[in-house]
Amino acid sequence: MTRTKPLLSVPSRLGQCHTFLPRHFSTSKAAFKIGPESPRFIEVPQPIQPQAPGVPVVKGVLPVPRQIFSKRGPVKTSKAYYDKTVPKPNKHHRHVGAKNSEESHYLIWKKQSAELRRRNLREGLLELSHRKINTDNIVAARSAAKQADHQRLINEPEREDERLTNPSILVSMKQQKIGMLPDPNRESRIVDKTLKLQERQAAKEQERKDRLHTLYTQAREFITTEAQLNEAIDRTFVEYPEEFTSDGGLGENIWNRGSPETVQQMLNEINRTGSNAIKHYTGVGDITQKRVRRIAEELTGGRL
Repeated sequence: MTRTKPLLSVPSRLGQCHTFLPRHFSTSKAAFKIGPESPRFIEVPQPIQPQAPGVPVVKGVLPVPRQIFSKRGPVKTSKAYYDKTVPKPNKHHRHVGAKNSEESHYLIWKKQSAELRRRNLREGLLELSHRKINTDNIVAARSAAKQADHQRLINEPEREDERLTNPSILVSMKQQKIGMLPDPNRESRIVDKTLKLQERQAAKEQERKDRLHTLYTQAREFITTEAQLNEAIDRTFVEYPEEFTSDGGLGENIWNRGSPETVQQMLNEINRTGSNAIKHYTGVGDITQKRVRRIAEELTGGRL
């Protein structure tokens, strides 16, 4: 038996030349290695249309421009304002002389600087004044043109195409759009509302008089002098105030008179079915007296 040699497996790529390797269709270099610190590590789809460059944000706030030429202030282009703002040096303030050449040059430089500042202020005010006048004229002309154009459009007649394409509107409906709607019962309605207003005002006046009369009848004592006022204050605001109303006794404090009577308590008092024994055996005299008093108040038109 003959032994054969095992065949060695030769990879196919060993037989390929580097010059004949498969090439990509694109000519751009492929990113073979992208680290995790790169922004391209996670592939994010990009839009086909590139984004427009953003407007840079300007930090800070511009100050409000000052109103140099105010209507209430002085005229800053006049000679009086100029002489008052930057007056010329007087003879007493001038330098008599210089001790050396350096000092003389320094004085000359100061004089020239002061003259330059005066001239710059004068020219700046004049230039700003001319600029303000031109700006105001431009704004006024633009505003007048807009107003004239607006007025022209308002007074312009209806175009022929709009007239032909507008829906048909009856003449009766057109009349309703002009002015107020017809109201044949307006006069009678105004008279009725006037009478109702007078009745309401009369009712308010009568109620006011009734309240004033009730106050007069219930207030039997009037304070007319300072001594009576002091006496009433001392009687009301004492050092030891009165006790409140309790089960042990009836207090004199006006701030605690107990809770108001309920409807059931009023019915028990009339029907004499309550738990109070005194009111249970009391006759109907008190109730009749209250009713007669109320009837008399209604007949006389005031409190008794």
